[in-house]
Amino acid sequence: MEPALIRSNPALDVESIRFGGERTYSEALTAATPRFGRMGQVDGAKIRRLLMANSLLLSEGMAPAVYAAARHCAEALGVGVPIEIYQAAGAENAAMHLCREPVLLEIQGRLLSHLDEKTLQAVMGHELGHYLAHGEDQPFADAAVKANRLLSTESGQDEWLDLARRLSMSRELTADRFGLLACRDLDSNLRLEMVLVTGLSSEELQWDTTAYLEQSKTLIEGLLDRGETSFGYTHPEHSLRAYALWLFSESDVYKSITGLGPGTRKLSEIDERLMLVLGQSGVSFANPCVFEEPLADLQECALSACVMVAYSDGEFHDSEREVIERVFAQVLPHWQDLLDPTEALSRFQELAPVLYASGPRAQRALFTLLTHVVAADGECKPEEIEEILAIGDALGCPELFRSLLPSIVAISGLSLDVIEDAPVRSIPMPAEAQQVQAALKVFFDRVRKRGGDTVTARRLLLLSGAAKNSNAVRDELRVAAEREGLTIEPALGESLDVVHRLSPIATPASAPSRQESAFEVVDPTGVEGRRRRRRRRC
Repeated sequence: MEPALIRSNPALDVESIRFGGERTYSEALTAATPRFGRMGQVDGAKIRRLLMANSLLLSEGMAPAVYAAARHCAEALGVGVPIEIYQAAGAENAAMHLCREPVLLEIQGRLLSHLDEKTLQAVMGHELGHYLAHGEDQPFADAAVKANRLLSTESGQDEWLDLARRLSMSRELTADRFGLLACRDLDSNLRLEMVLVTGLSSEELQWDTTAYLEQSKTLIEGLLDRGETSFGYTHPEHSLRAYALWLFSESDVYKSITGLGPGTRKLSEIDERLMLVLGQSGVSFANPCVFEEPLADLQECALSACVMVAYSDGEFHDSEREVIERVFAQVLPHWQDLLDPTEALSRFQELAPVLYASGPRAQRALFTLLTHVVAADGECKPEEIEEILAIGDALGCPELFRSLLPSIVAISGLSLDVIEDAPVRSIPMPAEAQQVQAALKVFFDRVRKRGGDTVTARRLLLLSGAAKNSNAVRDELRVAAEREGLTIEPALGESLDVVHRLSPIATPASAPSRQESAFEVVDPTGVEGRRRRRRRRC
């Protein structure tokens, strides 16, 4: 099949758009590290052959809307070479394979089903931004090679990893700018961020982008006021991306190219402000995938929290149930089991350590989901505010939830005093719920009960609270898994993103299995048994 040919408007001046952090962190990484070798020419034929083997090459007949969005963005950005779009399995993601020609764009998972016309343009524009700014002719190619190798292996000094992380996030902020230039609609770019963090489709999002942007501004500007920095690994967290998109929409460069926006901010001043947000030291094991595939345990904990908020005003509205169904029905086959408030509270208490250990990124994603439940019936009641604050307290992030609530409350029409006046209420939790060590045990226990699962080393390191991937840490994880009756295959190694299989250790047929005996001990109330009987009835 002949690839679609994309017409081209006059090319944009990439360097006038590029986020200034790329140069700063590239030069620092180059100066701090040994030579790794130069970026060689990308073998486009080999990449295309691998894509053909592992994914489906979409034709315009198969995906006319996708190619229409790609054509729109290519024309807006001045890309004039053939383009091919591939669909692959996996977690929701999009990727640009940086060969010179043709443009090879890969879509993964159910991403396309979540997007409308404008959010699809935002995705296509972002990926074509990578093509323009980060291809073979990019000025910082060698530093990018170093950064990719360091982040994929976690094998360098902490200083190197920190610079590599900042450079990688800077490249994403550059590509986001091209996404906005292609789409030319800030609301659609913000809705894309909301899609990625909630799992809702763009057409189902009921909380408006104004509230989401206000949350992001509150969070990022609060970090700056306190001298703190944003989280992120290879990609910035969604709140920073939303904040950066808003700043770019008000820049002189955006107005000069599109004629849109106030043009009141100099791009150089915006870059300086964003580098303050990125300027943290230290290494995080947060999952680098923009479209993170959440653990089933995180999904269940989030579902439980949503049900708790829905019931907090004494009535479970049909609109609240519909929002919960849209978010969770596709990812949790037995989601209806947790619609009972007593069951939801019990599961939240059980799984809170996993969400606690997953850190601020997961906690902010949960907050966004909770606000969608609150918005479902068109009202925001004091009881719902109280419940959200109680959930934040149970997860060890009360200040985070309290700082994000004003934008929700203000749009609802309630007085901001409702936050300050909300009674301090605690959800009864196990003593170890806010201890990272408890998260790994809870996770392994749940995996054993469901007969096995898959996980990356990155996720295990995050759950364990480990500071670095080392032989000693990998041995500790293996021993911890075996202590809970699980094997890890293949054995953990230096790569953090290899998918490992967790399987129950086989036991002799004549002896009761560890899983059976554990069930008898930890389920004295019969909760799990009732859940099994309910599933058989469905």
